[in-house]
Amino acid sequence: MLKELFVEAFNLWNRRTAVERPTEGSPVYDHFKKKLEPTMNQIITDLGFKGFIVKASVGMGNWAEIPWIGIRHDNAAKSFEEGEYVVYLFSPDFKDLYLSIIQGVSKLKTPELEQKVADLRKKIIRPKDFSDDITNQLAKDQPLGSKPGKYQKGSIYTKLYESSQIPDDTVLIEDLKGALESYQNYVDSLVRARYIVADLAWNDYRWTKPQIPPESGHRYVAEGNMPSETLDFKFDKEVDTPEVVYGFFQCHGIPRAFAENKARGKIIFFYSNRKIVGIYGNAQFLENRVPYRNKELGEDVSFNISGERRMSLGFLPEAYIEALEPHINGKRVGQVGFNYLETSNAKRILEDVADKYEKIVELSPQNSEAREHLVKLRTLLETLGAIEPFMKEAAQHFLELLSEKKQVILYGPPGTGKTFQAQKLAVEFLFDKNNG
Repeated sequence: MLKELFVEAFNLWNRRTAVERPTEGSPVYDHFKKKLEPTMNQIITDLGFKGFIVKASVGMGNWAEIPWIGIRHDNAAKSFEEGEYVVYLFSPDFKDLYLSIIQGVSKLKTPELEQKVADLRKKIIRPKDFSDDITNQLAKDQPLGSKPGKYQKGSIYTKLYESSQIPDDTVLIEDLKGALESYQNYVDSLVRARYIVADLAWNDYRWTKPQIPPESGHRYVAEGNMPSETLDFKFDKEVDTPEVVYGFFQCHGIPRAFAENKARGKIIFFYSNRKIVGIYGNAQFLENRVPYRNKELGEDVSFNISGERRMSLGFLPEAYIEALEPHINGKRVGQVGFNYLETSNAKRILEDVADKYEKIVELSPQNSEAREHLVKLRTLLETLGAIEPFMKEAAQHFLELLSEKKQVILYGPPGTGKTFQAQKLAVEFLFDKNNG
């Protein structure tokens, strides 16, 4: 089936008429979008891969120089213009077909692209029978600054099929499987680099008292300086915005895998005195620090991380949790250091902290800060897939019960999301009431 579809793609392309455009109704367009794209989706599903997005393109407005069928995962590429993905590329003369693992080419200049590809070859396993050298193949006689030339430069690993010698489906699917397995391993490595536990070198006063005795060992502070960590979890700084908050952690070198990870939902957990004390959610590591003048203390500091405000919080002291084996794999986090965490550890931390907040809220329902923190934790757990989002259908069911019975009781043990779901329901109720 796949071989027949590729052969037909070559034939249809070469039979295009002068007035034919890349829009629905065109034989070429319909073949790529309505046959090749869904077939590729089905093959990927049958091979057992999940979370991949398939798109075929023959151009927009004008015919593409290189038609393609791309396969990407959100954790490695947010679009087919940037990030890394798997792609079938048809050569400009439409005589060859290439199956490639490629770096997106639209937003990188040639030197950056070449360096990026060289770095990725160290991280991505080369599939069997694929080459890392396609010099003067894909671009043919076109300049390397052209789109075909950039595709050639961006190809990490490639396998060539000549149009006159397309192999049978067994070989095509085996090659695709090999490319997707290498790509999946790379995607998994990015996911593993989504969570960091970082040391937060606070003293008992979070450095808010500048009189630190020299014998404390904190020479920088004892000399009268203020560490940037002082302002971690203080989200009313002038540089903070309604969406983004800034912070700092000291480390030897850049957490490169975390910094280069394009996936959303990254989290930095802060560790101090053997306890997890706070989170920066949907976090980014900033290689170019953000300078800040603390007017209150007259000190200059800088920030090297950012987080999304709605997912970032410093825990209330009664919600701190011991950073033991279930949370950080028993690995001590050294001063000016960090460790990577598995997804299971990240979930465990968030769930255990949420349990503590559930109890705080049940004992003190008027504690608005605790309620706000609990909502943030539930949002983070949703991004991790640990709890299901509150669905519209469920909300509608409860709204119907409220209109009839005037009250609904949510029952369950701590940490199961009662408060979070009730708050979601309240929002739905108000929206429903305001809209008649």
